Amino acid sequence: MDPTYLQKMYQYRVSNSWCVWRTFDRGNTSKTVDIWGYALDSLLHDLMLGSEHRTFDPEEADFFYVPHQASCFPFPIMGWSSFPYFPSPAISRVGNMVTIVSEVQQYISQSYPFWNRTGGKDHIFLFTHDEGACWAPNTIKDSIFFTHWGRKDFPHASNTAFEADLYDRDFSDPKYLPQGFVKAIQGHACYRPEKDLVIPAFKSPTATANSPMLGHPDCRTQGPLFHQHLLMDHFAAALTMDGGKDPERDGKEEREEENRDGNEEKNKEIASKSTTIKSKDETQNCINNNCSGNSTASDISRKLLFTKKNDRPTKRASVPAPFSLESIFTNSFPTYPAYHSMSLLFFRGDVGKHRKPNYSRGVRQKLYAKSVKDDWLKKYRIRIGSNSDIHGSYSEMLAKSLFCLVAAGDGWSPRFDDAIQHGCIPVVIQDGVDMYFQQMFNHSEFSIRIQEKDVERLPEILLAISPIRIRELQANIRRGWERFCY
Repeated sequence: MDPTYLQKMYQYRVSNSWCVWRTFDRGNTSKTVDIWGYALDSLLHDLMLGSEHRTFDPEEADFFYVPHQASCFPFPIMGWSSFPYFPSPAISRVGNMVTIVSEVQQYISQSYPFWNRTGGKDHIFLFTHDEGACWAPNTIKDSIFFTHWGRKDFPHASNTAFEADLYDRDFSDPKYLPQGFVKAIQGHACYRPEKDLVIPAFKSPTATANSPMLGHPDCRTQGPLFHQHLLMDHFAAALTMDGGKDPERDGKEEREEENRDGNEEKNKEIASKSTTIKSKDETQNCINNNCSGNSTASDISRKLLFTKKNDRPTKRASVPAPFSLESIFTNSFPTYPAYHSMSLLFFRGDVGKHRKPNYSRGVRQKLYAKSVKDDWLKKYRIRIGSNSDIHGSYSEMLAKSLFCLVAAGDGWSPRFDDAIQHGCIPVVIQDGVDMYFQQMFNHSEFSIRIQEKDVERLPEILLAISPIRIRELQANIRRGWERFCY
């Protein structure tokens, strides 16, 4: 790319903390930025520049990474300094992004011979905006997309509740874009698993301040990962003590006892092989340390894919009426104050109180309304709400939760990152959407999937998950969590 292209992008941004993953202060010191959700644009570019896999000889290259910073373009620059620095005046946020990516493709195809050799199939574009590469120009549809949004359905329509980002609502300019931009983006999927890759978003190290994975003392000694065996034993007891025998289980106790003994031995073996929690000094953050180590993607996949499907309990447990999670937490762990504030499931964020119905595909709104109506907090220790509903350290609450909700927002949401990096089991409710590295990892080994139509059955579904299964999920998170940070 022409060096002045991105230089103009950075020079004319409205705030110095936008469009970047870190800022520089006096004395050549720097600090990470925690308010820019699309920060991977600049971080991945920096990592590529310093990568040992980079070559200065294009003839040696297997792939060509194309930095374009389109996610920076629509908001910080639009309306202030679009034209004449870019080829058209501000028309719409998505229209501007389409314009910039189209200009990038034209520049590299006209300036270098490598695009035309393959039609761009070996060129990589990163799309960090809410709806990922759904709006990518057709001229690059055969290229490789790195994205946070693994939506697979086709044909597709924009589902953002933020109208300025609707990619199927056309805008035009009589001089610079008379045909509009929608025609230029129609006809391709947002994401194709055979060529594209869903990758994690960048999270500032400050976002994991209380993570037990980073050795936070309170969470190491009082969080669910530390006392998971005690906690899950009490869950198991509550699910089986209903004042009498379950008719469906009559005559099966001995066989189930044998199975439990076998699973306990297997679980001890799992725990003995699990990665130990690193100290805070050893993992100050994932940028200063090499999170990926020397293992390849296939190596970590082999580590994660260890549970035989037939070994998992498949019988659904019933929730006994006389027992509640409240009594389990408060009566079972009186010496651990942290457990008085623990959650079976946690979500804090935009729950769509002032949003259009299609926001989050309606998932967050339904869960919030149902949790308030049926008092899920008191009955099940399920905490779902906005910042005004739930107070306290977000990182600490994640670390003190067994399950964490992963629901869409206007598109992708970093909730999966939040969960994994705090040792919390992700509960993904996004039909037809792949999560990070799903071609490489078996996500059923460290996360739960629930269909959108079943959201109101959330407590029932979570309480039917066996303690052994939960231990397996937690053990796998400990083994692979570093693969989801930078």
